[in-house]
Amino acid sequence: EIAPTLKIKRNLISKAKSWFKQKGINFKKKKIIFVHIRRNDYLNWPSKEYPAVSNLNWFKKAMSLVKKRINNPVFVLLGDDQHYIKDVFNESRNLLISDNSEEIDLAIMSLCCSGILSASSFSFSGALFARTKKKSNHFIAPKYWAGHKLKKWHPKNFKFDWINYIE
Repeated sequence: EIAPTLKIKRNLISKAKSWFKQKGINFKKKKIIFVHIRRNDYLNWPSKEYPAVSNLNWFKKAMSLVKKRINNPVFVLLGDDQHYIKDVFNESRNLLISDNSEEIDLAIMSLCCSGILSASSFSFSGALFARTKKKSNHFIAPKYWAGHKLKKWHPKNFKFDWINYIE
């Protein structure tokens, strides 16, 4: 219950809104879903054998599930490895790639109606901020969170009833 007391600075929200406007997207009228892809340190954490990074197929599966639930969604891809994101996804009218700072990315996430999360506190924070706007938002995250490759919850029992966890 901490999200209602925290706020993102107004200037960051303004920059996020300007970014949407530059992309020709009315975030109030469109169903915008953030997709946060965390890679860099997650390629070796919590271990090299069982890293927390989710593979491309997992993100595509999650995006397909969203498309079944939400008519004509606009996906906003954000993450810590822009080269990877730009290599595996092509920007289009319904798929935008953010090249903003982390602070603006968090503000962008807060303006979205739903999200696809990496097993990261940054993704989780973005979902919390988005969720404060409307409790019926839909969020998808890896089952077992950072322990999805071992099929064991990491951190233990990091589960929330408002997140849909998928393998």
